Amino acid sequence: MTAKRLISVVFIFITAVLSSCGLLPKGHKIDKAYNKELTEKRIADSILTARQFNYTWFHAKCKIRMTDKESSMDFTATIRAKKDSAIWLTVSPFLGIEVARILFTKDSVFIINRINKSNDRLGYNVMRNYTDIPVSFYTIQDLLCGNTIYYQAENSLMKRQDTSLVLTSSDEKLTSSVYLNRHYYIQQMIIQSQKADYSLHIQQRDYFIPDKTPFSQNRTIELRGKENVSFEVLFSKLTLNEIQSFPFPINSK
Repeated sequence: MTAKRLISVVFIFITAVLSSCGLLPKGHKIDKAYNKELTEKRIADSILTARQFNYTWFHAKCKIRMTDKESSMDFTATIRAKKDSAIWLTVSPFLGIEVARILFTKDSVFIINRINKSNDRLGYNVMRNYTDIPVSFYTIQDLLCGNTIYYQAENSLMKRQDTSLVLTSSDEKLTSSVYLNRHYYIQQMIIQSQKADYSLHIQQRDYFIPDKTPFSQNRTIELRGKENVSFEVLFSKLTLNEIQSFPFPINSK
């Protein structure tokens, strides 16, 4: 018997003797239900961390349907990205010519509007016109990856809702809830502002594993607030870790 095993046996024996003699306080009993829940939460958080989608270079095509209170529009997009550096996309109507080109960098959003023949450089604070939820380059990057947004595992609680496991964390600004199915894949995320009636709802479906970690090919993204708008996104032709160029005919530095 190893020394480690011997110590474990002695500890268990002493605990049993003290309990039988009434020398341990009554409140010392282990809450098995609590420990089971805590263990399950730790497992869920560990799997979430392990399944964070990661890339160095990213390339994909997707079909997008955008819907607001007035109309809906279908278009296609090509996306290229370098992690923690840039996200580039072109937007075209189905079977049409390019109408816009967008480049996200850490501090700015550059937009070429082919219809209006305009070039704009915007800060991420422009999103305050649409939502109270803070949006940064890293928020866009997490949306692209399908990773959790503003979820803090160390400050979270867990509950069961129907067939889903729900992990929720809150701070003074936001509540972030992550809904997992029985295989611990993200089904839905809801990010809710604490100060105003703004929220971001994300549904994720049709997972596949292109490079060790799962990626959702079919998503619904809804921004609710002053103006409600939703995006149905269907990814295709995903390529990872091949160097990409970011053609942008205006100064993006």
